[in-house]
Amino acid sequence: MCTGTPVADTTPCNDGNDCTTSDMCQGGVCSGTAVADGTACNDQNACTGPDTCQAGQCSGTPVADGTACDDGSDCTASDSCQAGTCSGTPAASGTACADDGNACSADRCDTSGRCIHPLAAAGTVCRAAAGVCDVAETCTGTSISCPADAKSTAVCRASAGPCDVAESCDGVNDDCPADGFQPATVECRAAAGVCDLAENCTGTSASCPPDQKSTAECRPAAGPCDLAESCDGVNDDCPSDAFQPATVGCWPSAGVCDLAETCTGTSAACPPDAKSAAVCRPASGPCDVAEQCDGASDTCPPDAYLPATAECRPSTGPCDPTELCTGSSPTCPADVLAQDTDGDGVCDLIDDCPTIPDPLQLDSDHDGIGDACDPCNNIVRCSRSSSG
Repeated sequence: MCTGTPVADTTPCNDGNDCTTSDMCQGGVCSGTAVADGTACNDQNACTGPDTCQAGQCSGTPVADGTACDDGSDCTASDSCQAGTCSGTPAASGTACADDGNACSADRCDTSGRCIHPLAAAGTVCRAAAGVCDVAETCTGTSISCPADAKSTAVCRASAGPCDVAESCDGVNDDCPADGFQPATVECRAAAGVCDLAENCTGTSASCPPDQKSTAECRPAAGPCDLAESCDGVNDDCPSDAFQPATVGCWPSAGVCDLAETCTGTSAACPPDAKSAAVCRPASGPCDVAEQCDGASDTCPPDAYLPATAECRPSTGPCDPTELCTGSSPTCPADVLAQDTDGDGVCDLIDDCPTIPDPLQLDSDHDGIGDACDPCNNIVRCSRSSSG
């Protein structure tokens, strides 16, 4: 019971009676002085009228029976006045009537015209969902009270793309959490080949960035005759392996006897190093030997000469001896004629008088000694010693 301390007497108040005036508190009760009888008022009864005050009370004369009225009940129909009272016939059983304020009671009329409040059937919604994360509560069928308000922890916003995070209810709030995205460290599209770049989320969008292709080198040269391939910025894979053309040198000559190698156009490797067997130093004179590469070395063999037994200039006559190489020079020694001691124009080799001029070379006795120096030429008798 609600109680309180009375306020001071004569405190103004309102006793709710149209037939009193100057209402004030007296001993904790609000009352007033009756107004003059016959003063118009309203007794809140539709089946009386006109209403007037009589000794401080409002009342009226009953209206004619059958006058339509409303008795305030949801469980009566065809209400009418009868002897100053509004009443009606019972409404059909099960007709909805005034709510008793309990979420899980059914408010309906019974056959006698009363509003009754039995338990609502199990499964009847007693608290609708207030948001995507709020679970609608239903009656249990055993209590007039609605179960406690529950919140969901289920997924409330599915992922809208490879970089979107699916949001779940937090079990506390009615609404789904704010939309979030994968961080920029998350790969959203893997590389599909050596020339395809893997894409990462941006952290601000549900979508994966557009597919990007590389233009970087994708296959380094595997040898001096191989070309390095680079991505073309369009395809996932590295272009086909290509080689240097056959016009490209891959191994320079390391010497006069080393052949320069060129690519084949079909291989990454340079052909094996090959050596020459050709003449690498031609003879520079009649006593020089032409050198030839040995097929193994880069350099020409050392310069060699014909031996000292080799003839380099033949004799042109009895006074012109044959010249022989020296064995140490490419040139033939200077042409030297045989000595002519007596200066008669006939060399000593064939001069029949080497020390006595005898240009005519007369040899009367044909003994090989010229007349100029032969004491016995069978023309002039030779003197003989006494012993001869």
